[in-house]
Amino acid sequence: MRRFTHRVAVSFVALALLTACGGAEGPAGPVGPQGPVGPQGPQGPPGPAGAVRGTYLVTIGTEGELRGYAEQALPLTFGTNVALPPLLNCYVSASPTDGTWLPISDGDLTDEPVCALVFDEGRWFALLVGGPPGWTVAFSVVGG
Repeated sequence: MRRFTHRVAVSFVALALLTACGGAEGPAGPVGPQGPVGPQGPQGPPGPAGAVRGTYLVTIGTEGELRGYAEQALPLTFGTNVALPPLLNCYVSASPTDGTWLPISDGDLTDEPVCALVFDEGRWFALLVGGPPGWTVAFSVVGG
């Protein structure tokens, strides 16, 4: 009797396991139609103020104390916080209309031109010191 009960129990477990497995699934069916478009969402908050930018062309001085020097006072829109200076790039050209501009790199302060920002009189100034006399400097400034 025990053997019979044991066989019935094993058969029942085997049948339960075989019927529990779903086997391999068939291929996916076709894609259904797209649903309706939902309602428009609410208006988002305003973004931050845009950046201020400008390029200023200045002739580099040729005589006396101004030899090799150029300066441009920047508009107050570039900020008045000494701790938040605008970004400045400087380029020089012997002939601005031919499209050749050489970048100023501030690597060597003794022999090379220096491009700098100075905060004075409540505003930023772009400066070039030691530039080629008579050339043109382009101060390219981004702030905000």
